[in-house]
Amino acid sequence: MKILLTLVLVGSLAFVREANAQFLTGSLTASSDFNDASFTSSSLSLVNSNTIDSDSGSFGILVPPNSLLMASVNTISGLSTSPLADSINNLFVFSYPLGGSASTTPPNRFDFNLAAIAENSDNGTTAEFTGTGTIIDTTGAFQDTPGQFIVNFSNSSFYTITLETVPEPATASLAVAGLLGALVLRRRKG
Repeated sequence: MKILLTLVLVGSLAFVREANAQFLTGSLTASSDFNDASFTSSSLSLVNSNTIDSDSGSFGILVPPNSLLMASVNTISGLSTSPLADSINNLFVFSYPLGGSASTTPPNRFDFNLAAIAENSDNGTTAEFTGTGTIIDTTGAFQDTPGQFIVNFSNSSFYTITLETVPEPATASLAVAGLLGALVLRRRKG
């Protein structure tokens, strides 16, 4: 019984810590402004300037549509359908005003640091790439948040980017631990 109470107490404290943590939520989509992007069966090159089309969650409040998502213009090579560990800091930086539009406060408040990337499909005309990493709030108001992106080429040089947050694994673990604890307590009472 003491072990069970200890587990419940530790789980409760972890849950309170997790509940107080502010992680980014939601997603944003952006599209390339120029036709200078390219891909092959093993490489990906994005254009620097991409327009944010829509967003939701925390992004919907903090990142204005029609602002810029800046992408690293370095070619990422060695890609295959198996994820390639590739650490690129500031693969995406957002958001900066486009023309007379608004931006994040301060401008370029968020960075996406790439950890791994894979090619999902490529038929020579269209392609899809998926990457995982961490979204960083440079002001520190939000904790580093796991994220992923999908780049979809609709032709050989035009693409859209969907960048979204991924729920913290600790949150799911806490929910499972709570359910297991409740089941144990129920069995003991029954």
